[in-house]
Amino acid sequence: MVGLTTTGVSQGQVPMDRNDSRVKRVAAVLAVALCAAQVSRAGAGFTGSRSEFFTDVKSIAVLPVDVPAYLPRAEAATTEFAAQIEERLVEVGLKVIPIAEYQAIEVRLRQEMGGWFSPYSGWVDKDRHDAITRAAVSEFIGKFSPDALVTTKVSSSPVEFMDGINARWDGVSESVSGTTGVASALRNLLSTKHGRVPALSLSVSIATVVGKRLYEGAGGIQLLELRDATAFIDVDPDFLLSDPVRNTRAVELALNGLRRAPRRIDATSQKTLRPRLVEDKPLVRLPVETLRSRVRRIAIRPISVPQHPAERLVASIFEAALNDTLVKSGYAVVPWRDYQDVVGETVLQLGGAYDPVTGKLDGAKRIALKAAIAEALAKCCQVDAVMTASFERRHAAFGGDGIAHWDGVSQNIFGEDKPANVSSPPREGVQPALSLDVRLEDLQDNALYEGRGGVQLTVKYETSGNTPLSPYSLLTNKEKAARAVSIAVAGMSVP
Repeated sequence: MVGLTTTGVSQGQVPMDRNDSRVKRVAAVLAVALCAAQVSRAGAGFTGSRSEFFTDVKSIAVLPVDVPAYLPRAEAATTEFAAQIEERLVEVGLKVIPIAEYQAIEVRLRQEMGGWFSPYSGWVDKDRHDAITRAAVSEFIGKFSPDALVTTKVSSSPVEFMDGINARWDGVSESVSGTTGVASALRNLLSTKHGRVPALSLSVSIATVVGKRLYEGAGGIQLLELRDATAFIDVDPDFLLSDPVRNTRAVELALNGLRRAPRRIDATSQKTLRPRLVEDKPLVRLPVETLRSRVRRIAIRPISVPQHPAERLVASIFEAALNDTLVKSGYAVVPWRDYQDVVGETVLQLGGAYDPVTGKLDGAKRIALKAAIAEALAKCCQVDAVMTASFERRHAAFGGDGIAHWDGVSQNIFGEDKPANVSSPPREGVQPALSLDVRLEDLQDNALYEGRGGVQLTVKYETSGNTPLSPYSLLTNKEKAARAVSIAVAGMSVP
């Protein structure tokens, strides 16, 4: 998954707990939806010959593993993967400089250089992170002179299943139902035959200290979504990266090419514990008469789409659509820029709520900030409630006509310029899609209304498989934005 960059005063953000499940869920959505084509990296191996590699590389160091912050076990998984990678490197005869040596340098520089966490959001400031990391790596190389460095990343990508049973990627195979044996076979006989689901993989790259790549490998870890009856829903976040069998297998697959005689690795071996599935919670909706009696003026929070290459364009399109639709529905609207100015000024006056070195949230500071922001919004703009908009990854089911349906909209899986059923699609299936989620809260953070409207599919179906759409074509159509907003906030208007 692509790591989150700085969010802070410039976006009018109220400091939030990064461990909040809603924060993590939203953070993950576009990183998966905006993935380009799946790249199967398993078995990539050496860029030269094995003999050249072991002639040139005698000592090696493992840098900290990059695990997406939205994963609950990110910190623990970083340590576990690094330890296993070091063990495998020792097994193939390399001298490993302990990662603890690098970490000691990095921790000291983080303290000396003021840390890399935003005090306003708690997320990593990419520029500061990169500067501190470069300094730490440079000092480490100067002190220990390794022949090569290992960089490792856990990321997500959409993977296909064609037989209704198993998704296969980066050397592994996993049932899309989360079960095995007879139960899995019976369930899959009666369900979707083709589709895409997001999955986690571990990728490893070994390069010289000047950046020349010597070896690459990858291993699949696990699916992020599973099918339950006729729907696809998220795997319980607590189960992600928690299975030592899957994690170990991913490391083995990624580094198996280093061995003189690569081991045979069972692609389907996995812990028998079935992941718990997280159902979508019912949307919160006060009766429209109650809502309108309590809410007259709404502030729109700036929309953040950090993984999108045209983030500001997307945000402006949906912010304008929200503003127009709410005004037509009889609400007074405080534009996002006014909201941002008020919040930004308040946060700057009081300072952030996060420690820039550790990234830990100061609960007392956060409470004080939220109270000050609520008071400022009520005083300057007479705001009754704040609306937050975000994008949700969904699965759109389609039948023999090739028309996918989800969250109030329909779309041709072959492309909007094609007639339905122009080819022979699978008898049924699902396609990945994006929807707009809106949430209205009062100034005490109580939910008043939640709504959702479909935006568009993220891939085009072809007989050879799905073709991902260009990221620039996602979320940038004004008509689709207006439609999604209209559906999402429909319950806020009197019929």
